[in-house]
Amino acid sequence: MEPTNIELEISRGENDTQDFKHEITSVLKIAKTLVAFANTKGGRLWIGVKDNGKIIGCEPLEEQYMIEHAAHEYCKPMLIPEFVNHTFDDKEILEVRIKFSEKRPHFAKDEAGKWWAYVRSQDHTVLAGIVTLESYKKKSKQILIKYTDTERNILQYISEHPKVTLNDIIKTLKIKRYIAILILSNLVATAILKISHENHKELFSNGIL
Repeated sequence: MEPTNIELEISRGENDTQDFKHEITSVLKIAKTLVAFANTKGGRLWIGVKDNGKIIGCEPLEEQYMIEHAAHEYCKPMLIPEFVNHTFDDKEILEVRIKFSEKRPHFAKDEAGKWWAYVRSQDHTVLAGIVTLESYKKKSKQILIKYTDTERNILQYISEHPKVTLNDIIKTLKIKRYIAILILSNLVATAILKISHENHKELFSNGIL
Protein backbone atom coordinates (compact mmCIF):
# COMPACT_ATOMS: atom_id res chain seq x y z
CA MET A 1 0.00 0.00 0.00
CA GLU A 2 1.32 3.42 -0.95
CA PRO A 3 2.06 5.70 2.04
CA THR A 4 -0.31 8.61 2.53
CA ASN A 5 0.79 12.25 2.39
CA ILE A 6 0.56 12.35 6.18
CA GLU A 7 2.81 9.30 6.51
CA LEU A 8 5.33 10.81 4.09
CA GLU A 9 5.46 14.08 6.02
CA ILE A 10 5.80 12.39 9.40
CA SER A 11 8.41 9.95 8.06
CA ARG A 12 10.75 12.91 7.58
CA GLY A 13 11.00 13.11 11.35
CA GLU A 14 11.54 16.12 13.58
CA ASN A 15 13.70 18.83 12.04
CA ASP A 16 14.00 22.63 11.87
CA THR A 17 10.50 22.97 10.39
CA GLN A 18 8.65 20.04 11.98
CA ASP A 19 7.97 18.90 15.54
CA PHE A 20 5.93 16.06 17.09
CA LYS A 21 3.90 16.20 20.30
CA HIS A 22 1.76 13.36 21.64
CA GLU A 23 -0.19 16.04 23.55
CA ILE A 24 0.23 19.60 24.83
CA THR A 25 0.92 19.60 28.56
CA SER A 26 2.33 23.12 29.01
CA VAL A 27 1.44 26.39 27.26
CA LEU A 28 4.82 27.77 28.37
CA LYS A 29 6.77 25.05 26.59
CA ILE A 30 4.71 25.05 23.44
CA ALA A 31 4.95 28.85 23.17
CA LYS A 32 8.73 28.44 22.82
CA THR A 33 8.28 26.12 19.86
CA LEU A 34 5.73 28.41 18.22
CA VAL A 35 7.95 31.50 18.38
CA ALA A 36 10.99 29.46 17.28
CA PHE A 37 9.18 28.45 14.08
CA ALA A 38 7.96 32.01 13.48
CA ASN A 39 11.46 33.42 14.02
CA THR A 40 13.25 30.92 11.79
CA LYS A 41 11.60 29.42 8.70
CA GLY A 42 8.08 28.70 9.83
CA GLY A 43 7.02 25.12 10.48
CA ARG A 44 4.39 22.72 11.65
CA LEU A 45 3.49 20.81 14.78
CA TRP A 46 1.89 17.39 14.60
CA ILE A 47 -0.18 16.76 17.72
CA GLY A 48 -1.00 13.13 18.45
CA VAL A 49 2.36 11.88 17.18
CA LYS A 50 5.15 10.53 19.40
CA ASP A 51 8.78 11.61 19.06
CA ASN A 52 9.55 8.45 17.09
CA GLY A 53 6.83 9.25 14.55
CA LYS A 54 4.24 6.78 15.83
CA ILE A 55 0.71 8.12 15.39
CA ILE A 56 -1.30 7.71 18.60
CA GLY A 57 -4.06 10.26 18.09
CA CYS A 58 -5.33 13.15 20.18
CA GLU A 59 -8.39 15.21 21.10
CA PRO A 60 -8.12 17.98 18.46
CA LEU A 61 -10.40 20.51 20.12
CA GLU A 62 -8.57 20.30 23.45
CA GLU A 63 -5.18 20.57 21.77
CA GLN A 64 -6.32 23.48 19.58
CA TYR A 65 -7.46 25.37 22.67
CA MET A 66 -4.03 24.90 24.31
CA ILE A 67 -2.21 26.03 21.16
CA GLU A 68 -4.38 29.13 20.71
CA HIS A 69 -3.98 30.03 24.38
CA ALA A 70 -0.18 29.76 24.07
CA ALA A 71 -0.08 31.67 20.76
CA HIS A 72 -2.26 34.53 21.98
CA GLU A 73 -1.25 34.92 25.63
CA TYR A 74 2.32 33.59 25.84
CA CYS A 75 3.76 34.80 22.51
CA LYS A 76 4.68 38.43 21.80
CA PRO A 77 3.77 39.64 19.23
CA MET A 78 0.92 37.12 19.29
CA LEU A 79 0.80 34.41 16.63
CA ILE A 80 -2.12 33.14 14.55
CA PRO A 81 -1.70 29.39 13.97
CA GLU A 82 -3.52 27.51 11.23
CA PHE A 83 -5.15 24.19 12.15
CA VAL A 84 -5.86 21.15 9.99
CA ASN A 85 -7.55 18.03 11.37
CA HIS A 86 -6.56 14.65 9.96
CA THR A 87 -7.87 11.13 10.54
CA PHE A 88 -5.43 8.25 10.18
CA ASP A 89 -6.45 4.64 10.97
CA ASP A 90 -9.38 5.95 12.99
CA LYS A 91 -7.07 8.19 15.02
CA GLU A 92 -7.43 11.96 14.95
CA ILE A 93 -4.29 14.10 14.74
CA LEU A 94 -3.92 17.85 14.59
CA GLU A 95 -1.58 19.68 12.22
CA VAL A 96 -0.61 23.16 13.44
CA ARG A 97 1.01 25.46 10.88
CA ILE A 98 3.10 28.45 11.91
CA LYS A 99 4.20 30.85 9.20
CA PHE A 100 7.58 32.54 9.03
CA SER A 101 6.94 35.99 10.48
CA GLU A 102 7.95 39.35 9.10
CA LYS A 103 7.25 40.72 12.60
CA ARG A 104 10.10 38.79 14.19
CA PRO A 105 11.56 38.65 16.71
CA HIS A 106 8.76 36.95 18.59
CA PHE A 107 9.16 36.21 22.30
CA ALA A 108 7.73 33.54 24.62
CA LYS A 109 6.89 34.15 28.26
CA ASP A 110 8.62 32.01 30.90
CA GLU A 111 7.53 30.92 34.39
CA ALA A 112 8.78 34.19 35.90
CA GLY A 113 6.89 36.32 33.37
CA LYS A 114 10.03 37.24 31.40
CA TRP A 115 10.06 37.22 27.62
CA TRP A 116 12.69 35.32 25.57
CA ALA A 117 13.22 34.83 21.84
CA TYR A 118 13.83 31.35 20.43
CA VAL A 119 14.90 29.84 17.10
CA ARG A 120 14.92 26.36 15.60
CA SER A 121 18.21 24.54 15.27
CA GLN A 122 17.68 21.19 13.53
CA ASP A 123 15.09 19.47 15.75
CA HIS A 124 15.70 21.65 18.82
CA THR A 125 14.28 24.93 20.07
CA VAL A 126 17.06 27.15 21.44
CA LEU A 127 17.44 30.67 22.77
CA ALA A 128 18.20 33.26 20.09
CA GLY A 129 21.56 34.97 20.52
CA ILE A 130 22.24 38.70 20.62
CA VAL A 131 23.45 38.97 17.02
CA THR A 132 20.40 37.06 15.76
CA LEU A 133 18.07 39.44 17.59
CA GLU A 134 19.90 42.53 16.35
CA SER A 135 19.83 41.27 12.76
CA TYR A 136 16.06 40.69 12.99
CA LYS A 137 15.53 44.29 14.08
CA LYS A 138 17.37 45.53 11.00
CA LYS A 139 15.48 43.51 8.40
CA SER A 140 13.09 46.35 7.59
CA LYS A 141 15.73 49.07 7.67
CA GLN A 142 18.06 50.28 4.99
CA ILE A 143 21.57 49.25 6.00
CA LEU A 144 24.74 50.89 4.76
CA ILE A 145 27.74 48.57 4.98
CA LYS A 146 31.07 50.32 5.41
CA TYR A 147 34.03 48.14 4.49
CA THR A 148 36.56 49.40 7.00
CA ASP A 149 39.56 47.35 8.09
CA THR A 150 37.41 45.90 10.87
CA GLU A 151 34.76 44.55 8.48
CA ARG A 152 37.44 43.18 6.17
CA ASN A 153 39.25 41.50 9.05
CA ILE A 154 36.04 39.89 10.29
CA LEU A 155 35.12 38.59 6.83
CA GLN A 156 38.64 37.30 6.23
CA TYR A 157 38.69 35.53 9.60
CA ILE A 158 35.32 33.88 9.00
CA SER A 159 36.34 32.79 5.50
CA GLU A 160 39.38 31.06 7.00
CA HIS A 161 37.58 29.71 10.07
CA PRO A 162 33.99 28.71 9.20
CA LYS A 163 31.47 28.51 12.03
CA VAL A 164 33.15 30.84 14.50
CA THR A 165 31.44 32.39 17.51
CA LEU A 166 31.08 36.00 18.60
CA ASN A 167 33.64 35.43 21.36
CA ASP A 168 36.10 33.90 18.87
CA ILE A 169 35.93 37.07 16.79
CA ILE A 170 36.19 39.41 19.79
CA LYS A 171 39.19 37.63 21.30
CA THR A 172 41.10 36.91 18.10
CA LEU A 173 40.61 40.25 16.37
CA LYS A 174 40.66 42.35 19.58
CA ILE A 175 37.33 44.04 18.80
CA LYS A 176 35.03 45.55 21.40
CA ARG A 177 31.92 43.47 21.96
CA TYR A 178 29.38 46.14 20.98
CA ILE A 179 31.25 46.89 17.76
CA ALA A 180 31.44 43.20 16.85
CA ILE A 181 27.70 42.79 17.48
CA LEU A 182 26.91 45.85 15.35
CA ILE A 183 29.04 44.71 12.41
CA LEU A 184 27.97 41.05 12.53
CA SER A 185 24.27 41.90 12.76
CA ASN A 186 24.62 44.20 9.72
CA LEU A 187 26.39 41.48 7.76
CA VAL A 188 23.81 38.85 8.73
CA ALA A 189 20.85 41.16 7.99
CA THR A 190 22.23 41.78 4.47
CA ALA A 191 22.96 38.04 3.92
CA ILE A 192 26.69 38.62 3.57
CA LEU A 193 27.08 36.26 6.50
CA LYS A 194 24.99 33.28 7.53
CA ILE A 195 24.18 32.49 11.14
CA SER A 196 23.38 29.08 12.63
CA HIS A 197 22.87 27.75 16.14
CA GLU A 198 24.66 24.73 17.55
CA ASN A 199 25.12 23.75 21.19
CA HIS A 200 23.37 26.98 22.22
CA LYS A 201 25.95 29.10 20.38
CA GLU A 202 25.64 31.42 17.38
CA LEU A 203 27.97 30.36 14.59
CA PHE A 204 28.94 32.57 11.65
CA SER A 205 29.91 31.53 8.14
CA ASN A 206 29.99 33.08 4.67
CA GLY A 207 26.65 33.94 3.10
CA ILE A 208 26.42 35.26 -0.46
CA LEU A 209 30.16 35.82 -0.76
